Amino acid sequence: MRNALLKIGLMAGSLSLVFMIFEIGLRFAGWSPIYEVYSKPSIMWQHDDLLGWSHVPGSRDIYIGPRPWPIEFETSIEINSLGLRGPEVKPLPPSGVRILVAGDSRAVALEVPYKQTFGALLEKNLKSELNVPVQVINVGVRGYGTDQSYLHFRDRGRKLAPDLVIFLHSQNDVRNNVTLHRMRRPFGKSVFVLDEAGEPELTGFPVPSFPLCSSISLTTSYQVFRRDSLTQRIFCNLQLVLFDRSATFTMVTMRIQQNPQLIARLYRVGAPDETASARNTDIETLPWDRRLTEALLTRFARTVRKSGSDMVLLGRNNTLGDIAAEAVSIEGARLIPLDDAFNGLDPAEVRFVNDGH
Repeated sequence: MRNALLKIGLMAGSLSLVFMIFEIGLRFAGWSPIYEVYSKPSIMWQHDDLLGWSHVPGSRDIYIGPRPWPIEFETSIEINSLGLRGPEVKPLPPSGVRILVAGDSRAVALEVPYKQTFGALLEKNLKSELNVPVQVINVGVRGYGTDQSYLHFRDRGRKLAPDLVIFLHSQNDVRNNVTLHRMRRPFGKSVFVLDEAGEPELTGFPVPSFPLCSSISLTTSYQVFRRDSLTQRIFCNLQLVLFDRSATFTMVTMRIQQNPQLIARLYRVGAPDETASARNTDIETLPWDRRLTEALLTRFARTVRKSGSDMVLLGRNNTLGDIAAEAVSIEGARLIPLDDAFNGLDPAEVRFVNDGH
């Protein structure tokens, strides 16, 4: 037994030595760890007691991705003193119009230069058509759900006194609204639960810190449930401690980029399937998460209306139409489906190949 353990130890030591020599050779050959090639998920983020995370005011960086696929964008990003992407917000002329664009990664659009974002293009077109000063302020933050966009407007965005709020709804909002922490994400968030009257009630505030290798969400009875397994936590930690700091892993990734499906499977090993139901008897195939999102949209629209602003909801009709019914019929928000805008377009013309945006 002792000899067997000694052999195993010698074998492990030999493999480690070979790996170290190979790693050093790759470094001298110009290879870098994967996080020196791509941007970290937390680029320009800071912990936020209310929102979970927000942009660091005044920060600048280059956003490179998508990790770990072939690089499709290297974008210069500037965050203003309010923690928003774009130029500093100037006083609005008396005849001017101010618009806020809220949402997640599709709103903030880190993949493209600021002048190519939805908000910047909208501002340019409206100035030309209305012939009045127009300000479009991008308050989007990567990874935000409906809940975080609502909280941002309630406590911060409304102070900008917009005439119009445009909320860009994404398909993953429903999932994000019941998620406290996603595996490998540096920050978690609070969540809303529905009270007996069906109204959203904030819980988990101020936002605590979460283990980096954890996946935590709500059940149908709004109980906090940790979804990750021991195997997933082990692989996650291996990735963070070893793979992300290894030039060898970078080389392997670059070599198999011709097989994006294989890369996707390898990259997601160790992370629970965020789109699947958790392995818990309390998780059912019921639209309880959609009911929560519907209540959040209604509360969001009500808060916008009471602040004296109008609201427009943008999104795919098959994911937004039914859950926006109350926000439209009761609170006066306007729903504009985006389905027709994409009809007849080649996805390759409007999406990055591997990034999904």
